[in-house]
Amino acid sequence: MRKSYDSAFKVKVAVEALKEEKTVAAIAALFDVHPHMVARWKKQLVERMPGIFTKEFDSEWKKKLELKKEAILLRKIGELNIENDFLKKSTNSYTERDRQNFHRTVQ
Repeated sequence: MRKSYDSAFKVKVAVEALKEEKTVAAIAALFDVHPHMVARWKKQLVERMPGIFTKEFDSEWKKKLELKKEAILLRKIGELNIENDFLKKSTNSYTERDRQNFHRTVQ
């Protein structure tokens, strides 16, 4: 099975490689990845760095951030709908007699 690495981890490894304080093999051993991955991530970082300061990058970043926020909100709405449906069903299962008995015991 292939390992999957998140972007923050890749950046961390690539930045370490950019420092050139250690060999690629040493960095690979340190982060428990194949040396080829270290070299690839470093190359990708170097190629993409100039684009970081462009307006296109800023707008792309903002779009991705908005999509992420939207996904979080939609997930929360879904959770709340499920909770709401559950509560509706559980309260509807009580009969009027059950409600009256409950109120008598509480008073």
